[in-house]
Amino acid sequence: MAADGKAGTLTQVQGEVKLFRNPTKTLPKDSHGATRALYEGEYYEVTDAKVGDTLENGAILRTAPSAKSRVVYENGDQFNVGPGTAYKISWGTHAASDKDQVAKTDVNLMYGKLRGIIEKGGPRSKLQIKTRTAIMGVRGTDFFIASGGED
Repeated sequence: MAADGKAGTLTQVQGEVKLFRNPTKTLPKDSHGATRALYEGEYYEVTDAKVGDTLENGAILRTAPSAKSRVVYENGDQFNVGPGTAYKISWGTHAASDKDQVAKTDVNLMYGKLRGIIEKGGPRSKLQIKTRTAIMGVRGTDFFIASGGED
């Protein structure tokens, strides 16, 4: 897991759960038979998720209709991912003012159900959840969100 506490670890995997990671703009020539998927202009390496795998910056987690999983972070933050769900997590910094940079985490919930438990003041305390129809800011709470993913 990353030393900065931002990468999460899968602590529960039940059923078919796929992990899409290592996004690149071009299809790697040295794929060596690895399964790849194209999503929004980036190629992802696709693997069957297992307990102990990490969700790093830019990763997508997808559960099958009868599957679920849990992602836990070093500080205790966690995401419980429901059946038939896909979400992408990314983080970085943005300018809060001309001289200050603020850490920010974004979750793009493509479809499905997600319950999050986020510590106030922790590394995800500036979390933003995006669906096709809404954006929600999280500053430290226990929340549940569901999205059908339709246009």
